[in-house]
Amino acid sequence: MKILFMIAVIIAIAPFIILPVFFNNIPPNIPAFVDVFGNPTQIMATSYLSIFRLPLMGIVLQVICLLMFMLKLGDQEIKSNRLTWSIISIIISLKMSLTSLEVFIYNNSFLLQIFRIVILILVVSGIIVLIMSILKLCKNYKNYFKDYFTKILNWKLAVIITSICCYIILVLMPFYIM
Repeated sequence: MKILFMIAVIIAIAPFIILPVFFNNIPPNIPAFVDVFGNPTQIMATSYLSIFRLPLMGIVLQVICLLMFMLKLGDQEIKSNRLTWSIISIIISLKMSLTSLEVFIYNNSFLLQIFRIVILILVVSGIIVLIMSILKLCKNYKNYFKDYFTKILNWKLAVIITSICCYIILVLMPFYIM
């Protein structure tokens, strides 16, 4: 499971390498938000801040996953907990990283639709596996959730709350930098 988590981190970091290298190939305006059909509802000027917005959101969510992955639990619970948070981490890193790379093909609607279908299939598959993991966890460890959140230390809780605040700021960023 540590390997799964490391793969997720590598996927989450990839846009920080790819986007600057090909920055000149990105259109002058990119979507900040899209509707359920993939149509842009708000556009942002291309800048390093705008193209790194999604990868930064992914990194912030990875911090939360890592903290939850590292919870000190009993021997039986730790394996299921780590598997669950590794799967969540993979889903997040794939979604955020692939979506952030859409800027390269945004002007090609055919490729963009294929790319979005691939992302959707990956995310739905990951969510199905995640639901199965959570159901197994609930079935095998009935008292598990009773004290699960009491295992989060104060400093971890502070980091999680700070991460959530950073995530919200990144989500709302297009509204205040226009």
